[in-house]
Amino acid sequence: MHPPALSLFFKTTNTNIESAAAEQGVCYGSDVTSQCRRTQTLSSAVIMSESVRKMLRAKLVVLGRDNCGKTALCVRFITRRFIGEYEHKREVTYRCQKIVDKEAIELEILDTVNKECAGPAASSLESSIKWGDGFLIMYSVTDRSSFEAVSRLKRLIDHIKQTLGIPTVIVANKCDVENGRVVRTDEGQALASDLRCSFFELSVAEDASAVEAAFGQLLREVRQEFLRHLLAMDKRSRMLQMRHALKNKLTRSKTMQW
Repeated sequence: MHPPALSLFFKTTNTNIESAAAEQGVCYGSDVTSQCRRTQTLSSAVIMSESVRKMLRAKLVVLGRDNCGKTALCVRFITRRFIGEYEHKREVTYRCQKIVDKEAIELEILDTVNKECAGPAASSLESSIKWGDGFLIMYSVTDRSSFEAVSRLKRLIDHIKQTLGIPTVIVANKCDVENGRVVRTDEGQALASDLRCSFFELSVAEDASAVEAAFGQLLREVRQEFLRHLLAMDKRSRMLQMRHALKNKLTRSKTMQW
């Protein structure tokens, strides 16, 4: 299964792509190699020019049960303000620009309402997952049911995307409410380890920098996935070009024999 196309476009240099792809190159003869190199250089240049021309952007989806702080998290990240009470019964998409690792990124963040993995809401949840490049799954340390929903959501992401390694960060919220805690920190860490996700336990109400760190980690993982996908496309393109050049050479050789 080929990795899904991502909508994230990060600035990359020709040198980085060429050197990384060259490690996987194959040579079959000086004439064919020379021809392929010219075609490959042109192909890589086109890919890179498209990437650089487009605004850096990513689509993130925030998932989790109700009342775990998803909307507060989004607003905290975008504005650095904390607002404790929200009442919305439908999805909201936020658009903003952020600087991550000294690069400007245009973001769309989908703040979902509570969606179950089965039943009438399943199709809407599937659409949201198909839309996203990266995922932040949130639970509250004061609500065990929200914690138990995390593994179901992660399995659904893997199933819908039909590939492993989809950029996903697990966030445990409300760590400042120690009296109401029902999910231990080590439980969250163990779950994140089992699901192979990054993990942050934080308080949206008290720590804006921790919220920035969680989103920053997710964006770095999306960038890594994008670069991996770009290299895979470049390698496949090179192999197809090599095959085409070999076919042309064999055809010319047979023509000359006749």
